[in-house]
Formats: sequence, structure tokens, C-alpha cells
Amino acid sequence: MLNFKKLGLIALAICATSTVAHAGDSLRSYGTASAKVTLQATHAWKIEKKSDVSEKLDVDGHLADSQKLASFDIKNLTTAAGDYTISPVGTSADSEGKFVAYKTGELSTTFAIKPVVDGSELPFNDTLKSYGSLTNVGAGETQTVDFVVASESATISPGEYNVQLELYAPSV
Repeated sequence: MLNFKKLGLIALAICATSTVAHAGDSLRSYGTASAKVTLQATHAWKIEKKSDVSEKLDVDGHLADSQKLASFDIKNLTTAAGDYTISPVGTSADSEGKFVAYKTGELSTTFAIKPVVDGSELPFNDTLKSYGSLTNVGAGETQTVDFVVASESATISPGEYNVQLELYAPSV
């Protein structure tokens, strides 16, 4: 049979030992506390520049080789597939809300460009002034968006051009 009196003395001795261990440091325990940590999956999308491009214009100011001008990776870091939209930012938007590349130092010098994925142009939403994804991007997947000249007959002056865009995706 358990002797509760002896158990009480043992517990008292353990507490006294704990107090005695810190007595030399002039420290006293004032209690304990705990915290709960909850870890969740990432719920975010990300856009990163994949590459800059350097191309040569022909003598008439047209692109001689590839029409690809810039590439961006759109990453779905969420746990669910989803669609995204992209929109031009600032001087990368023309009066209709479509993309243009603008010349460094000469913001009025621009030419029309369009976003494509695997060679297919992203659809433009006139109301939202944005381009929508062609398909869902799976959880953890990346889709590359390339920018190409909107018109093969566009005459472009030599120089360095920029494009800025913003990514919109569902919050999960």
C-alpha cells in the first residue's frame, strides 16, 4: 500500500533540492510557461526574372533572330493549383493597359510587347487591364512567361529597354 505521507516527503525533498541547487546563485523560480508553435505550409506566389536578353536588330530596326525579350518565372508555392494574372506597372503600360518595353532614359520611346507561355499568348482582360494564365499552375510548380515583340514589323531603335510587371494570384 502506498504511503502518501512518505510520497509527500519525497516530493518536498525534490522541490527543496531544486531550490537548493539555485540558492547559491541567489535565483528563485517564479513558475514555468510554455508556448504553442503552429507550422503551416507556405501560401504564396512568387515572380522572379529568369533572364535578360540581348538581341541584334537588323538594318531596318527589326529583330533579326529571336523575338524573345525577357523571361519571368511564376512560382506557385501554395498547396493548391491556381490561376494568376499579370499586369504592366508604371511606364510598362500603354494607354490601353497593355505591355510596352520602355527605353532607359527615354521613357517616351516604347514598343509593344506581349506575354506568352510555351508559344501561346496570354489572354488580355480589357476590364481588368491584365493578362490571365492559360492553365492552372499546380501546387509547387513554376511557369515561365516570355515577352516577345507584339508586332514583327515593329521598328525599334537600338538601346536598353525595360519591362515591369506585377503578379496577382489567389490568397489561400
